[in-house]
Amino acid sequence: MTEVVLSYDSAIVPQETGYWCGPASAQVCLNIRGIYVEEYVLAQECGTDEGGTDWVGMFEGSLDSRVPEANYTSVIAQHDPPTSDEKERFWDALKRSIDSGYGVIMNWVAPPSNYPIGIKGSQSPSYGGGTIYHYVSAAGYDDEGGRAVWIADSGFNPFEYWISFDQCCTLIPPKALCYANVPHQAPDEPMPEYDNLTYEQLCGPIDPETGYGTGWPQNGQNEAGQNLYLVDLLAQVLALVDPDAPGDTEADAQAYNVPDYSQCNFEQLVGPWSQLGNRSVNDALVHIRDTLKGGEPPLQKARQTPDTLAGDLLSSRLRERGQRQEPDFPQI
Repeated sequence: MTEVVLSYDSAIVPQETGYWCGPASAQVCLNIRGIYVEEYVLAQECGTDEGGTDWVGMFEGSLDSRVPEANYTSVIAQHDPPTSDEKERFWDALKRSIDSGYGVIMNWVAPPSNYPIGIKGSQSPSYGGGTIYHYVSAAGYDDEGGRAVWIADSGFNPFEYWISFDQCCTLIPPKALCYANVPHQAPDEPMPEYDNLTYEQLCGPIDPETGYGTGWPQNGQNEAGQNLYLVDLLAQVLALVDPDAPGDTEADAQAYNVPDYSQCNFEQLVGPWSQLGNRSVNDALVHIRDTLKGGEPPLQKARQTPDTLAGDLLSSRLRERGQRQEPDFPQI
């Protein structure tokens, strides 16, 4: 359910002569695309004279030469009133055009019993003087609470108004409309909020009241009964493989007026976290891996002194000789 009205310069809507309603309507359609062409130029191209423009198909060449991708096509209203099937095809043509950013030209025949009636708060245009043979531009539609069409009418004040789609259809026979024959636009799918989704993977589902994660129940709970974050779970795993690890400690609270999930994600991954031995998540995993393998974690090597490195070298040489020497220096 939506309302769509294309942008154009309202100042150019009124026609410059009593018989240039067709060129004026084509001018609006081109202006929607950011193209300005004088009415007299379009009148010359379409063979418009004091009797008007013969039929709406005369505008196809002028439009397609400037917006060839629109593939403007004319469709005659064969029945008066149009059949239900014809109305659906008119609506489909209108929506395809408008959704793709192209206006529609309609050739109307309005007897006094069927002058256009403004709806949705619009003033009815000042038609009068018998049956009106006229061209208008359709530049929008609304399908909420009943179908409606936004009309740019070059000949009658107020020049712009909403009209019901049902009445619009009755004004076209026995004439025609010229629309942009383009494929349906695929609906815009919202992009996933990856920052939020990543944060939830790290910290659990977001509490709508606080904006922060509520932890994951499968990770276990702390003494206060709160579900643990990934960092807290990792701290427990680290303590299982490294007796010297700090273990599961309470992290400092991070204060944000409004959670910035991109920043939160960075801090969750990078730390450094006291419960991980002032490591990042990645370094903590490396430490666990190397501890399980029996190796020396990278951060321990980084903290070793030349004396301890010499002790390592001596131990290595003794092991090569089939001997074993317990180190006499503390493990870090």
